[in-house]
Amino acid sequence: MKRAGNTTTYGAAIPLEPLGTSYQTGLPLRAALTVNEDDGGGRVRVLKWNAGIAPNSDPGAFGHILLE
Repeated sequence: MKRAGNTTTYGAAIPLEPLGTSYQTGLPLRAALTVNEDDGGGRVRVLKWNAGIAPNSDPGAFGHILLE
């Protein structure tokens, strides 16, 4: 996590070898992300980047990303 002024940047690392796959720079991956805000009283908000995870699983609705 990196904070600069009012901007917070998060990073993530996903090892692909345990998934039985590899990645080449410049090739698109299909992905989706859903973050739920729930402090114990039920879902308050949902943040999504592409569909495909919630409310139903649909890999065809994933978006494309390129990794560096």
